Amino acid sequence: MVPKKKFTTEIIARDRSILQYAFILTASFLICIVNTPAYSIDFVTKEDFAADQSIYKDYPIKLLFKKLAESDASGKKEIRNIIILKQVFDPNAQKKDVAAVPKYKETFGIIKEISENKLKVWLPETDSYMDYYLGIDRIPTEKSSKYKITESDIGKYTSVIYTLDERVYKIKIDFLLASPTNLYVKHKDDKNIVGWSEASTEEKPLRYKLFRNGEPFGTVEGTVSDVPREKGKVDSYFVKAVYKRGNVLVESEASDVIRDEITLKESQQERLAGETYDRIIAALNPEGYEGAKKLLYDNRQLLDEHLDQNRMGNVKTLTAFFQDIEEGDRLGAQIPETEEILNNALTSFKNAEQKSKSLPDNINVLFLANQKIDMYQNKKAILAESNQKELAAKKEAAREEARLKEQAAKEEAAKEEVRLKELKEEAAREEARLKELKEETAKAIKEASKVPTVEIAGETEQPEEKYDRDAMILLALKDFDDKNYTSSWNTFSKIFRAQIKKIRQGGKNQITGVLALPVECRAEIFFLMELEQLKNSEDGKGITKQGIERIKDKIDNREGLWVIINDSTKRKKIKQHISGFNIDSFK
Repeated sequence: MVPKKKFTTEIIARDRSILQYAFILTASFLICIVNTPAYSIDFVTKEDFAADQSIYKDYPIKLLFKKLAESDASGKKEIRNIIILKQVFDPNAQKKDVAAVPKYKETFGIIKEISENKLKVWLPETDSYMDYYLGIDRIPTEKSSKYKITESDIGKYTSVIYTLDERVYKIKIDFLLASPTNLYVKHKDDKNIVGWSEASTEEKPLRYKLFRNGEPFGTVEGTVSDVPREKGKVDSYFVKAVYKRGNVLVESEASDVIRDEITLKESQQERLAGETYDRIIAALNPEGYEGAKKLLYDNRQLLDEHLDQNRMGNVKTLTAFFQDIEEGDRLGAQIPETEEILNNALTSFKNAEQKSKSLPDNINVLFLANQKIDMYQNKKAILAESNQKELAAKKEAAREEARLKEQAAKEEAAKEEVRLKELKEEAAREEARLKELKEETAKAIKEASKVPTVEIAGETEQPEEKYDRDAMILLALKDFDDKNYTSSWNTFSKIFRAQIKKIRQGGKNQITGVLALPVECRAEIFFLMELEQLKNSEDGKGITKQGIERIKDKIDNREGLWVIINDSTKRKKIKQHISGFNIDSFK
């Protein structure tokens, strides 16, 4: 992979303006290192220098040297920096003979440490370190405008160090050693797919170096790699970007470490499932089996997904065992308790017994199945005994009932015999009385025939009206059901004239009248009375929809006469008539 930024060893040599003042620069360095350690380094670009507000920046070089000799310590520091920066960034500051300019050495490396008076540089070509001395605290720097170089992050960049007699003259920032970011791990069959985002820098990496558990795994040109995965083993990964400068390979710092969280979670879940399984098995005893069953039910998904095949089979059998026990309890709790119910419950418990026997010896739930079977067999025996006693009692009751019936029949026959005898005697007496009456009648007729007949005009009495009351009530109710309200009202008024009159009088008479009405037709009579009242109302409006609705409200609120209608069926019937009432049907 060829770097996008070309490196050159001729930067200074080709810059004729800068070389013209090399002697002055050399002298400046000698001045700078005298009792002036650099405690804090500032990397200054040409743009930074152009924006510098120092009063000395526009002084000529000769005047700056004069000021340097005259200034105090703090002033000397600022003037020394200006002299160096002016000679690097302003090649026309002073003119000199080019022929006598010395050569400056270029070294490619990474600054690893900045101390009070030197730089420690790692040279990747030889994998060695070199120390260069500093005489100033503002180092001229060539760099991309997008980079902001500070003393703390200089080690992230590859650099070209320009030196004279092992003293730093200038630093050129080459490119940023960016590390990969956004690592992720995915599972695919028996492999891990490890991927990352490409390092974000102008210089693209030649390739990437993947590390597994701190050890090199391999290199890839892309941003994803397949890694074998061992079940249950939690691996960690990090990646370095590998850059190339000429024939030299340089690695970035490691990316953030990422763990195989999927396998870690699986391992944690498998461990939790195993611990839960052991707790369930340990609690399968007469005192703790209910807790074991709850633990089993609450963790079925965890156990199903993370147990091995053998233990998973035990979990399924154990779950089916408890379900048979619960089904037996449900069947046995039905009422009334019968032999059929108990037999059905015993079948479920015996199914559970068979499942318990198929489990390993360390899973003992047979005691629970045996306990249930014994209990329900005892219930069955008690029920059989109770049924026998009940059958015997029924037979005895039947015999007693037959005896009593026979005795009652004999007593009734005796009574009937006495009654027949009395009837015969009564018939004989009636026959004698009729014979005597016939004789007296014949005698009276004979005597009357002897007296002359005299007609006497008498007052004619109005014959009493007679009718079948029950039949008329039935007729009135039928007319009501057929919505022949006028006919129904006329019939009821005829039968219960006196009662209706008292009801209308109110007070005690009203109570007397209501109580004198038959219960089976009170609701119908009350409704017809309400209609009659609306029909004869003083406002002259007669029967209206609003009036009908008011009757319905009285029924719902149990107002007036409706307070005594307790039969909800009757109230519902009247409200149905109200819902379908035709105002013209009662005239």
